[in-house]
Amino acid sequence: MFPNRISNWRILILTNFNRFLELSAIVGSGKTSKTDKTAILADAFCTLNQLKAEAQQLKDCNEQLLKTIKKLRVCFVADFFLYQLGVGIQ
Repeated sequence: MFPNRISNWRILILTNFNRFLELSAIVGSGKTSKTDKTAILADAFCTLNQLKAEAQQLKDCNEQLLKTIKKLRVCFVADFFLYQLGVGIQ
């Protein structure tokens, strides 16, 4: 039973290492492949922080666009009613 445990641990360690290599391939920016787990995690955190900042910028942009859409709707409705009343600008 002892050799089985060793082989199970080897499989677990190799699987864990392979996951780090996959993570390195995902977050790596074309750099040479890294096998240092600390460097891989540091790159992953940098990438995650960049993605969070980009997501926040997109949310802010979306809010601004929604506000602009609401303003345009109000202007359109007002112009439509003025046109219907015959008060439209010539």
